[in-house]
Amino acid sequence: MRNYGGFRKLVPWWLWATWVLTAIAVMTSPALATERLLTLAEAIELALAHSPAVAAAEARLNGAAGRLAEAEAGFLPKLSLSGSYTRLDEVPTYGGMPIPGSSLDNYDLRLVLSQPLYTGGALAAGREAARAGKETAEAQREQARQEAALAVAQAYYGLRTATELKEIARLGLEAAESHAAQVKAAYDAGTVLRTDLLRVQLQVGNARQNLIKAEHGVALARESFLSLVGLEPGTAIRFPELAPPPPLAEDLEVLVSAALARRPELVALRHSAEAARAGIAAAQAQRRPTVAPALVFNWQGSEVGDLDQSWSFTVSASWNLFDAGAAAARIDQAKAGLAEVEQTLRRVEDGIRLEVRQAYQAVREAEEAIPVALANREQARENLELVRLRYEAGLATPVEVTDAQVLLAQADTGYVQAINDHLVALARLAKASGVPVGVN
Repeated sequence: MRNYGGFRKLVPWWLWATWVLTAIAVMTSPALATERLLTLAEAIELALAHSPAVAAAEARLNGAAGRLAEAEAGFLPKLSLSGSYTRLDEVPTYGGMPIPGSSLDNYDLRLVLSQPLYTGGALAAGREAARAGKETAEAQREQARQEAALAVAQAYYGLRTATELKEIARLGLEAAESHAAQVKAAYDAGTVLRTDLLRVQLQVGNARQNLIKAEHGVALARESFLSLVGLEPGTAIRFPELAPPPPLAEDLEVLVSAALARRPELVALRHSAEAARAGIAAAQAQRRPTVAPALVFNWQGSEVGDLDQSWSFTVSASWNLFDAGAAAARIDQAKAGLAEVEQTLRRVEDGIRLEVRQAYQAVREAEEAIPVALANREQARENLELVRLRYEAGLATPVEVTDAQVLLAQADTGYVQAINDHLVALARLAKASGVPVGVN
């Protein structure tokens, strides 16, 4: 085995430490981190598992399911066991004589079996309200999932766009620096004016500023996206190739009708209206009598092993004949709650109709903008190529080349932004229509 001890003795400790720290920094550098290929569907799946809003909606659903189970249990028999022990300071007497059967120690054990026979509809109304509450919670969970999915889609497309804009800025800076070097050589040779050189160098500075801005834009978009999907800060993301989405084929009115039927906000409000109607029925039940039979087994005595056993069967009934208008007031409150839910439902329906129409128009606008942006990009590329040829032939000034480079960068940026606008508009239309975002 080789011995490196002699070599270590020749190297100062601080130099060893510097090498070690440098190696660690290089190995943990984000630039060398393995990029993670992530599709939109995978990103949404990660976000749904990480989202606090979705987790909270899930907890509300669990609570609503528990309330439904509790309401259904009200229809079933109840069996209860109770007991007591009493120690007296002296044996009870009557006329100076101990009462027969009395004792200092007294045990009492009761087993009661009861079953509601008639509640005036209160149990049924309570179960209906709990069922509607559970379905409301289910719709609210779906709403939380759709909102989280839309947020992830926007962040996903935003990071993808920011990455592409950074690449455009990097290429723009390289082109500007290359052109500036050519113009500087021509200036040194005395073939161009200093104003041309200054204009070209100014463009280099602008291109460098654009790259700095684009790099920070990527950093901000990445951290926002990683926070939504629950990945570690600094995780490098690689995007798959995107197939161009097909043109929107659905009719606007069809999408509006689908949204009114599927949107979880409306589903939740409709179930809330059902719960409010059940609340009215529960309030009305308080005006009706209740009947409940009970079978009671009783064990009493002074010694645990020698208790006297007895049983009884009771049917109890009650009817609130006069409550000074309290029941009527509760009915009015329940009706007012129902009216409020119904008006809220109308307001939300109107808002969703408008939301779908706006999202639909945004998609149409984006579809029309993409061919224009693509044509602009192709024309800008051709224009730059022609200006370069004219410049090399001495028929164009350096400023014309700079202007052509700026136009190409603007056209590239416009095209990338048009694609992003289209993808985001489609995601918003899907959410507005009640379709899960990210599902083809």
